[in-house]
Amino acid sequence: MKNSIRTKLLSCIFVIICLVLVIAGFMVDTLWATSDNIYKSLLLVIMSTGASIFGAAAAWEVICKRSFAKEILNLGGVTDNYIESGIEHIYTKFKDVNWQNELKDVKEFTVFLSYGYTWRNQNRQILETLGHKYGFTVILPDYHDTELVDELDRRFGYGKYSNPGDKKTSMADQIRSAAKDFLSMGGKVKLFNGTICSTYYLYDIKCLYAPFKHDKKKIDVPAIRCSSGMFYDFCIKDMTAILEASREWSQENDK
Repeated sequence: MKNSIRTKLLSCIFVIICLVLVIAGFMVDTLWATSDNIYKSLLLVIMSTGASIFGAAAAWEVICKRSFAKEILNLGGVTDNYIESGIEHIYTKFKDVNWQNELKDVKEFTVFLSYGYTWRNQNRQILETLGHKYGFTVILPDYHDTELVDELDRRFGYGKYSNPGDKKTSMADQIRSAAKDFLSMGGKVKLFNGTICSTYYLYDIKCLYAPFKHDKKKIDVPAIRCSSGMFYDFCIKDMTAILEASREWSQENDK
């Protein structure tokens, strides 16, 4: 979110600089238009050319850039609704997400998931690097809530709902283990006392959203990456509500 504000600020600064240079160019043109001095004439040509270039650049930044992008997308059959949603990419399989690329140069990272055993182990190196350099926040279900744990056990086939012979421990143990693991990576852990319906991976000005499946069998789930649009705004609002309803966890207060 901070990067989004920074980008807009830089864009405004660029437009202001362009306008200042355009005004300066016209002032020089007005003052020296009748000058016979060769150096002034040369400078006049340079300033006039610069004024034209920077004027065009300012017009492009303010007016044309978004319209041009929308026109290109419309020609390709992409509707305004899709453009305004902020969706950048849809992964047909969550496992196809290249987290090394997604989290490269990221400074702010907040994730909301059930326990993420496979995900955190596959991306342990980059998570540890991020955690020890900038830190990150992980929100997990509150495993102290017996009703919530029972729901998760039934959904994932753990505990008393596991298949005979699997001997899968309760989700409470999985979540507690995940909390300790994320903490060791340099992350800050929070517990959310509510039903988890989807997962969010919020990093800088992007968000990756992945739904939950209802089938207990292992199947591929899609993932949607979005930034600066209606869908992104929804993700931010939902994550904000989740954060506000969560409490910080540490091994000392693990009761």
